[in-house]
Amino acid sequence: MSEQGGPESDPSAAGPKKRRRPRLPALPLVVRILVLVVGWVVVLIGIAGLALPGIQGCLTLGLGAALLSLASEMIYRGLHRLLQRWPRVWDRVENLRSWMHDKLSRLRWR
Repeated sequence: MSEQGGPESDPSAAGPKKRRRPRLPALPLVVRILVLVVGWVVVLIGIAGLALPGIQGCLTLGLGAALLSLASEMIYRGLHRLLQRWPRVWDRVENLRSWMHDKLSRLRWR
């Protein structure tokens, strides 16, 4: 019996391929600690913003999570899993992460 050539056997019909962006190089230890502290403060402000008027809670939480994902691979993977349903939002988060990483890596730390 010969095999039928269905969509399972055709790699081009498997759907869109996932785009893998290059991994960002690790930041220095001092910068990572600073990013973790600032990221958690922003996340706490975002949590408070969910209940308090005048603070955009969801946006602040997203910014804090993007900051934390620069210093923690686990948070990066969790954020990716959470946002994979919305590819345009994930692309914006990736662009924000790249921009923040670029700015932080250019700073002179002594």
